[in-house]
Amino acid sequence: MGRHDDDETVNITSDVLGGEVALMALNDKLDMCVIKRIKVCTPMGMCLSKNGDALYTGSDHWMYKIKDGKIINKLDNDLFNCIHGIYRTKKDTIYVTSTGIDSILEICPNNPNKQYLVSDTKGNRVIIMNKDYKISNIIQNNFDWVQDAIFVSDGNVLVADSNNGRIVHWDKENQLYSEVYSYNTYQRRIGSIIEISKKR
Repeated sequence: MGRHDDDETVNITSDVLGGEVALMALNDKLDMCVIKRIKVCTPMGMCLSKNGDALYTGSDHWMYKIKDGKIINKLDNDLFNCIHGIYRTKKDTIYVTSTGIDSILEICPNNPNKQYLVSDTKGNRVIIMNKDYKISNIIQNNFDWVQDAIFVSDGNVLVADSNNGRIVHWDKENQLYSEVYSYNTYQRRIGSIIEISKKR
């Protein structure tokens, strides 16, 4: 927040604050000079790409990829809110601190096919999200107390439909459901499922 001379309180936005990412060189005499400046509103946090040829930086509700002195990609995500820190992991994902929602996110900037499953227990559904955590599909089939859902090796989904006493297979390509296992709900519930490859 900021104040004008007339004491009127106003919002200070990222556009007002401005900002830039600067590539600088430090020589043997400890003299530093700016080689390149890239305008980015309130940049916060930085990390290099895996091969070191690009830079990622956060900017409020976005993350930018910078290469050869230019912004080449702007990553948008509904969960980005006041990005503060960025860290690249050994598996080439990026941890992003989204301070506006008090969360640390893991994103896959180089894998557009990366997807996530959310077992919405209260909503009795499974949500498929893309790499930017945007909803790409919703699986619903009269579920009751969904406890887990996983992608299997063929790209389809298994759902632990706990109170209905069944495991449901969802065919991604044909949008078809089939019950692949059932059990007596008076005796047990399924809380988690995992795919294990069978040795031949």
